[in-house]
Parts: sequence; structure tokens; C-alpha cells
Amino acid sequence: MLECQDTFAGIRGCGAAVQRRRRGAFGSRRSWWGPLPRGRRRAVAVTAAVALVAALLAVPTAGAGAETHDVRLTVSPTSLLERDQGPRTVTVTAYLTGGARSQDTTVTLDVGTMSTAVRSTVTETGDYSAPPTLGDANVDITFRGSGVGDPQARSSASFDITVVDDREIEAAEFIVITGTAASTDANGNPVTLTVSSATITVVSDDIESDTVLLTVEPVPLPESGVAVPVMVTASLNNAVRSEATTVTLAVNENSTADGGTDYTAPAEWGDATADITIPVGEVSVSVPFEITVHHDRRDENDEVILLGGTSASGLRVRTTSFRIVDDDAVSTGVLLGVSPVSLAESAVATEVTVTASLNDAVLSRDTTVTLDVGSGSTAIRSAGTEANDYSAPAALGDDVVDITILAGDVSGSAKFVIDPEDDSIDEGAGETIVVSGTAEWVSGSDPDITNTLAVSAADITILDDDVLDKAITLSANVLEVREDA
Repeated sequence: MLECQDTFAGIRGCGAAVQRRRRGAFGSRRSWWGPLPRGRRRAVAVTAAVALVAALLAVPTAGAGAETHDVRLTVSPTSLLERDQGPRTVTVTAYLTGGARSQDTTVTLDVGTMSTAVRSTVTETGDYSAPPTLGDANVDITFRGSGVGDPQARSSASFDITVVDDREIEAAEFIVITGTAASTDANGNPVTLTVSSATITVVSDDIESDTVLLTVEPVPLPESGVAVPVMVTASLNNAVRSEATTVTLAVNENSTADGGTDYTAPAEWGDATADITIPVGEVSVSVPFEITVHHDRRDENDEVILLGGTSASGLRVRTTSFRIVDDDAVSTGVLLGVSPVSLAESAVATEVTVTASLNDAVLSRDTTVTLDVGSGSTAIRSAGTEANDYSAPAALGDDVVDITILAGDVSGSAKFVIDPEDDSIDEGAGETIVVSGTAEWVSGSDPDITNTLAVSAADITILDDDVLDKAITLSANVLEVREDA
């Protein structure tokens, strides 16, 4: 058997040097180089030529199974996750496949035409958003020609793409970046170049939801004593669902705030059925309610209302909480008030009610207020047999008249009688009786340790009913005088 050692070399010297093989002694095969017999050279040459053509046809060319482009686009990054928050900078790089050109070349980019991902518009949210300059105006990549500086065969441009997290379980989608390229030849004639595309894969990272998350607003609730509007929101933790998701709300028993004492919640929370339904294809829904937090006048820690629920769809429901902010401080004073606040000078003995109120939070122990009258008054209190503007019980100031504010209460009261003295003196707008006092309470376990509270006084006005008589009455008497007197 005769064959050429190298097909390409064999065309040149197949007749001069070929490898010949024959079976040698003991059946072995031997090979050696030697001249080909003259009669065989033409056949071998033809065989080698055929082999060369076959080899050339087997070599891949630019037009075999691949599309050729004058401009090739690449993009980085090549994939984006739906969970990526905010805009991501994308860089598109363009290459002139034939190397740098003598004239400037401009590539105008566009997105969306060939994409499976839907681009958002002003009125409709799609899968991603891109600058309006992509396609609507120009985002250009320019290759510098040889006219100024070194010519370029590679150039790039960057812009932002924001992927929309649509919360849907779906296959990957594609953003295809395309472009058009234009230039001129050396004679200034227009030349249009073909441009390849580059693809960004939008990877959906959504999975099936298994939990409903509850949130509330506002979170801190003041002890205002009035109904406050609140918003309860139920949200799926992952992808939207193909069926409605219903959550029945209820106050958790581990709440530190007591319903009815610290707050009044909607009757449907626990007593009846409070449902929040997340519609098909939606990730959340919000429902308004009202809560009344009672102003209990207690200096205490902030308290919490835990709001939970159950889902008929079998999803877990994560509890949320309202925080009741205590706005009470330890009382430092007592405010006195009187009723009635005025008495006519001609009035009979009148019962007066004095109320003592703590200026802030209720106290944990009884508070004793000892009343007094007279100090600072313009009206003079009668003493003994001497009548002045009014008389009051001797126990007021001389002995003890107490008001006790019980522990946990905000106020207490006492009554006594004041008897105005009706005089005939014009005293103008009236005179004032000042009701004052002292207050103290035991704050600790030791009854000998007391705290003194400041007491704000109250006034009772004695209204004067006398009018100054400015008229002078003259009377004439007849005096008889005798002439001979």
C-alpha cells in the first residue's frame, strides 16, 4: 500500500519521497522512504489533489453556519436579578470586526425591539425600565477614524436599566440590545454597516409564597382618649398567588396592653370576623380600622398590642404590633378648684366644694391635701365676736380639713360652709377668699418618707352689693324769733 505522508507537502514532492510499506519477515509491517516508481506518480498526485480539496472544504469559513457583522456588540453584565434594587449600570461595547476604519463610525443603540422582556412606559409598568434616550433619541457609540488621532476598533457606552420585581414565578426573560451603524467611505459616500445584538438575561428569583406579613401604621399610638385611624396591611412574602388569600385578624393573647382597659379595638378583632383579602395577582392589600387608646393617667411603661391572624389558605401569618406610648409623668403638684366660684355678699351660709386634682399621672399611694383659707385673701375672715367679710369653719387652717386623693385616682374633694357678712360698705368689684393648702404622699415602703407636692390655690369672690349714695338731702326748719326777745 502506498500513501503520501503529508497531503499538502505531497503535492510538491509525492513522487520523490513517499512512504512505502510491505509485509516483512515473520508477518511484520515495515515502512521506509524511497522513490516512487515512475508509473505510479501520476495516480498518487491526483489522489493527493483530491485530498487537498476535501481538506479545504472541511475548514470553517466566515460564511459557513454563522452570520457576519460589521459591528459586534457585547454587554456587561449579561444577567440581572429581579430582586436587584434600583438602577444597574449596563455597559455596551462595540467592536469593528474588520478593524479600525479610516472614517468615523457611529452606532445608535436601542432596546426592546427583539426583547421578550417588556419595557415599562409612562403609563404601564413592564419588566424593566431604560432611559428614554435609548431608541427615542440617541445613545451613540462612536469609533474614531484615522482623521484625528489613532483610529478605534473598539468603543463603549453605559446607561442604567432598572428591573421590575413583578413578584411572579416565571421563566427567564431577555432584553435584547440592538443598534444601527452608519459611516462614509474615503470618498464621502454613505456606508451602512450591519450590527449584531447583545442580550441581557432577566432572571426571575420569585418563589411560591408561604407567609402573610402583617404591618400597621401608625406604629406608636398616643394615649389620646379619642379614636385614631390605623391601617393594617397584609403582604405576601414572595410571589403573587393564582387565588385570593384571606387573613382573619385577631389580637394576640401575649399583648401587654389590656383590651378595654388600655384601649378599645374594633369589635371584629376576635369578637367577630375581621378579614383581609389579598386579591389574585396582587402582593398586598391595606384595610383601615380605628383604635381608641385610653388616657389612663398612669405613669407606666409603653405597652404593646400584638395583632395576628389565621389564613384559610394554609399560609403562616406573621404577627405585627401597635405600640402605645405612655405620655404620663409622675405628678409634682395639686391643682385646687372651687364651686361655686363666687358668693353674693347678701347670700346665706353656702356650701363650697373644693376639688384637688393631680397635675399628671395618678400615684401609687394616697395623697393628703390639707386646706386653708385666708392667706393672700383680700376678704377678711371673721374671728370671735368681730364680724368682717365672711366666716369659715375653724377647722380650716386652725385645725385640719383634709382632701384625700386615693391611690390610682386623679382627684378628691371636700366640702365646707362659708357665710358672707352683709355690710353696708361699698367695696367695688368685690373681695377674694383664697383657698390654699399643702399636700404630701408616701412614695416608698417606709411610711416616714414623704414627698411634698406644690398646691395651686383657688379663689372665691364675694360680690359686693352696696352702692355709694352720692345724694345730699336738705331739710328746712322754721325758726320763730320774737321781736321783744
